[in-house]
Amino acid sequence: MYEKLEDKYYDFLDWLQKRFPVYEKIIYPLEKRGIPSLPFLLLAFFAAGALLGYGFYAAFTHQNALTVQVLDAGNQAISGAQVRLFIDSKLIETNYTNDNGLLFVKARLGKKNELVIQKEGFLQAKRVIEGGNGEMTVYLNALTPPPAVLPEKQFDYFIASNRTALQEKYGVEYAGEVVELMEELAEIVCAEGIKTRTVFEGDDLRALVNEHAPRYLLLVGGPRIMPFYEVENPLKEMPGMALMAILDPVVPTDNDYGVLDAADYAGCRECFPDVAVGRLPDGFEEKSDSRLLIELLENTIAAHAETTEARVSTIVSEDSYGSHLREGVFAEMNNELWESPPEFAWDYVKGVEGDFEGLMKFVSEPPLLFLSLHGNAPPQNQLYTSSGESGSYLVFSTALPLSGKYNARIIV
Repeated sequence: MYEKLEDKYYDFLDWLQKRFPVYEKIIYPLEKRGIPSLPFLLLAFFAAGALLGYGFYAAFTHQNALTVQVLDAGNQAISGAQVRLFIDSKLIETNYTNDNGLLFVKARLGKKNELVIQKEGFLQAKRVIEGGNGEMTVYLNALTPPPAVLPEKQFDYFIASNRTALQEKYGVEYAGEVVELMEELAEIVCAEGIKTRTVFEGDDLRALVNEHAPRYLLLVGGPRIMPFYEVENPLKEMPGMALMAILDPVVPTDNDYGVLDAADYAGCRECFPDVAVGRLPDGFEEKSDSRLLIELLENTIAAHAETTEARVSTIVSEDSYGSHLREGVFAEMNNELWESPPEFAWDYVKGVEGDFEGLMKFVSEPPLLFLSLHGNAPPQNQLYTSSGESGSYLVFSTALPLSGKYNARIIV
């Protein structure tokens, strides 16, 4: 029996030798080492089959079979809802619910499994899959329809990005998701009574801003998507700051996106733009698979569903802003303004200590705070030297004490 198998084996090798030098590459080297080639190759074949079989077994036994049903607020099934499965933040599959709002999902145990569910006319939902096999019901909330009549006037709010740049950085599908979320955000803001539209590279953003003079402009994406403008570093005119201006001769800014061509800025074009400009950044990389930008848009949409605080307090440091607090945009703010002295200030001539206890008392009361931290990361200290009318002085302050309680607050 073995001899017949061996004859067939060598017939096969002779046939294979015409196409590939199997003797020189495999058979002779094995037999020179005293290893019979037939038993060795048979063993290798069965071992490879066993490994392949185990791989299929592991793939299927480590899956989590889940039935997902998508309903609206009235418990009615939503058919055709898009359901995307992300495993460890990577898109694995995209499917759609049937007429009964049902869909079957196979997630991976031991991995981060996340479902993103969306349907036109509804707010997007996200769910994390935990545990074993089972069922999950997801409710989608309908978008609030815009008011029956919106005044026919200029737009108040532009949400701007660049489709082509998004596709180049993330791919077509990711870019499409960003655009959908931008449109969803625009619908929600419009429903709040703020006339909003999205703007892309086919539109002339500068012309639209000048035509409509909107109150708000949101840029979606970092400088690879929506480039910064650059202005000459103003520090070069300040005593003791010449080196900083040499190291950074220009400063990136978004202010120019909100500057109107007809406005007279009296030599201070970078100071007060006419439009409040914000940005959802996504880093500086040329290529990326990060979901940061999508998560920022989703969080922004979710924030619009929350109750708006009626009162916001602003706390700033007088050693940084001084008299500017009473000028320009600061003068138009309706919220309470509280000027904070530094934690400790020592004047060589007079000697003045800041009211740190008063500052901490104020921090402990309001639910929302805007803190000017001079660009420092929160518990880092700051040290400044400067000169005033009374002579040179030092200012030392703690940006955010580690002992402070900041839960349930928004701190910027």
